[in-house]
Amino acid sequence: MFFELEIFTHNNYLIYPLNMRPNWLYSLLLPLVLCILFAPVIFGGKTLIPADQLNTMFLPYSEKHDSVDVYNHFLTDAIAQVYPYKVRLRDAWLRGEFASWNPSMYGGHPHYASTSFTPFDATNVILLFGEMPTAYHWQMLVKLCIAGIAMWSFLGWFVVNGVRIHAALRALFAMAYMLNSLFITTLQHQWVLGVFCWMPLCVLFLLKFFAEKRILFACLSSLFLALGFLGGSLQTNAIAVLLLVIVGVSAGLTNASGTGQTKLTATLSSGAMLLGIGVLAFALTAFMWLPSLELFLYNFNVRAGGKPFSIVNGVKSIPLLVTFIIPQLLGTVRGFDLAKIAQADMNDFTAYIGFVPFWFAALGMLTLWRKMPAMRGFILLCGIGVLMPLFTPLYKFLYHRSFIIYVFGMTVIGAVAAQEIFFGKGEWITTEQVKRALRLAFIGLGIVTIGLVLGNFVLWWKYDVILQKLRAFVENSGSSSQLAGGSRTWMMARVDTFLAHYTLWRSPALLLALAIPLRALFSLTKVRDAERTPSQTTRTMALLLALTALQLVLFAHSWLPMIDTTKYPLYPPTQTTEYLRSDSTMFRFIPLFDAASQRVMQPNMNDMHGLTTSEGYESVFPTNISRISSAIFNPIPTHALELAGLINVKYYVSSAKNRLQHPALTLVDSGATLIYQNAYWKPRAHVSYSYKLVQANEKGKIIQQPSDSAYLAAYYDDTTFTGKTTLFWRKPTVAIQRTDNQQPVTAAIPYSVRFLNYENNRVRIEVESGEQGYLVLADTYYPGWRAFVNGEEQAIMRANYMMRSVVVPKGKSTVEFRFEPPLFRFGLWASVGAVLLCAIVVLIPFGRRTSSPFEG
Repeated sequence: MFFELEIFTHNNYLIYPLNMRPNWLYSLLLPLVLCILFAPVIFGGKTLIPADQLNTMFLPYSEKHDSVDVYNHFLTDAIAQVYPYKVRLRDAWLRGEFASWNPSMYGGHPHYASTSFTPFDATNVILLFGEMPTAYHWQMLVKLCIAGIAMWSFLGWFVVNGVRIHAALRALFAMAYMLNSLFITTLQHQWVLGVFCWMPLCVLFLLKFFAEKRILFACLSSLFLALGFLGGSLQTNAIAVLLLVIVGVSAGLTNASGTGQTKLTATLSSGAMLLGIGVLAFALTAFMWLPSLELFLYNFNVRAGGKPFSIVNGVKSIPLLVTFIIPQLLGTVRGFDLAKIAQADMNDFTAYIGFVPFWFAALGMLTLWRKMPAMRGFILLCGIGVLMPLFTPLYKFLYHRSFIIYVFGMTVIGAVAAQEIFFGKGEWITTEQVKRALRLAFIGLGIVTIGLVLGNFVLWWKYDVILQKLRAFVENSGSSSQLAGGSRTWMMARVDTFLAHYTLWRSPALLLALAIPLRALFSLTKVRDAERTPSQTTRTMALLLALTALQLVLFAHSWLPMIDTTKYPLYPPTQTTEYLRSDSTMFRFIPLFDAASQRVMQPNMNDMHGLTTSEGYESVFPTNISRISSAIFNPIPTHALELAGLINVKYYVSSAKNRLQHPALTLVDSGATLIYQNAYWKPRAHVSYSYKLVQANEKGKIIQQPSDSAYLAAYYDDTTFTGKTTLFWRKPTVAIQRTDNQQPVTAAIPYSVRFLNYENNRVRIEVESGEQGYLVLADTYYPGWRAFVNGEEQAIMRANYMMRSVVVPKGKSTVEFRFEPPLFRFGLWASVGAVLLCAIVVLIPFGRRTSSPFEG
């Protein structure tokens, strides 16, 4: 599908449709480049999941601490969180559960409400048509392809001096966008890619609406914005909205100057339209946003904030922006990079689109502001995308992921500037400006080359001294910086790799990184030659396209794992996992991580073995059962084991270097890890016959929740919490106090609890009790759960701070808990209503449309 765009601007600069068919041969280069880059995955059976980390960083998979493979830079997210989430999501969708609860972490978590792992991404449907991890890989490739084709379509309607942007240049910049470094470095999470693969089409229809004033285009802009919302997180969605606002307001002001509107009127009218597009996009995705809002309101902690980054740090980070030009100058992801040594994340300073696209875009930024007003919005994107994280307090919320709007702006500006340089007459970008930019680029590359030569001389002369100093730095910084992400051995093994990267005789790839820009600059020296033939121009563009493809593929290949699963299988069974799986009782366990050893059974990863923990990792999560259990350290307090037992923690798993000592802990298995059984372990559900009220509210919460400190104090100060008495936050629906001389007599009342089934969204329990009592399920309390006792619905009470409880009668009963979140259903109907509203609005003219003098 191909789209047309008309935008009117000053100074004889016009973007309008031409009756020309695009050269789709060039567009085929985009999937071809992807096939080349991902050939080991598509044809060679490799995986993008860093499975070799299991043999490097995680017990029990890696038994020998010193057997360290430094190949991968990803620390934990891909292998421990992202892929297990996608596997669980796929399984839930195949069962028809789109509002899915995850019982394997935190004692239960509303999996569907967390935008961090994009549960409603439209491309998740790809996961249903293949086996994992193949489908997981194809989802990534499809998104990259969408990004490239969407940018191809967007650039296809820009016309400079009456000529559409050449197909080769469109392919060049679409590829630069498709494989930009921010997409690649966050490819496992897909937050950034999942939003911004759709944004070129969203902006395309926004600008088309400003040109033609057809409501259809506003609806289509909302549709693609909605698809972006579904594919991103709260953080990246906010960045997408910012992009749309900047481009939309700028386009409104540009159009206003040609229609006689005042700037204020134009800003208000464009702002109103942007608000309408945004509201419609939110309505279209209400089934995602409403549950996410509910999760946020019930959150206990938000991990996304809190990362300090002052303006002083921003100033110090400016040299790191060299990665935008030649990222290899910052180091290697196989070892360290300078950003990480400077206390920044490894993937923070990434906004690389290739040297040639950067050169064109930089020249366009410096020359097109005054001459091409339609480019001002995109130039603003470049400036704001860089300045916002560096010089505002927003870094701790956005990190440097807002660099993606810089990438978007640079791609558009670069394509327009390249078209003018290759096919213009020097009206917008003069020949002298081109020559000056080439001279500056040559000088810059010369300085870098001289610096590397001198640096290599120093390395040759004092290599051992430099190596020891760097080792000492990593050793001293390992506990308090970004260098603390892996085990000590894993980090120290990367020091030599880092230095080797800058040693030219050991790292020819660095020479290639300098040679490619140099060759590109030489090919541009005669681009404005009056005697240049069309065939020579075409060959130059083809060469630049090939050089850029080579740069981007080499960069992506250096980041992407490409692991052989025959050598490094995904989540292989181990002695530890098989021992835990052999226990037929329903239990939870806690993996213990100590800084002196490798990570031990990362909580989210255990889902791949069907094991449940009371721990987990999420950006936003509700108050859950993990609040009354925690990692333990010697000497171990007895009450910590009792509390853990109350929430069904039967085992603790630790490394051999972290031996536990307590009479209630029995070592039951020793191998790659040590497994201890907790003598205070209690079943997942029990019946109690008395209660106590702890009615204190947590301060500062929009929705009232139990006081964290009050409940913890009750647990630590009162011995009755161990199961004989249930703590309620509100007065229970039925008051039950079975006592004898004010002492509980629970032990005298017989009861039995048997689980009939325990699924994501449904739990059925058979209870037989000698008296009426409270059935307490040691699963996290959360809105959306409904309870049925013998077929009749009953209110769920919040018990023991964050558990679920219902009243059961004397005798035998069947209790069923169902997860049927009303906000999801309401949001789903709201989204369906938004779709119908769009259809009605679009179809009101019954086929009539606003004519355009530029059609036909």
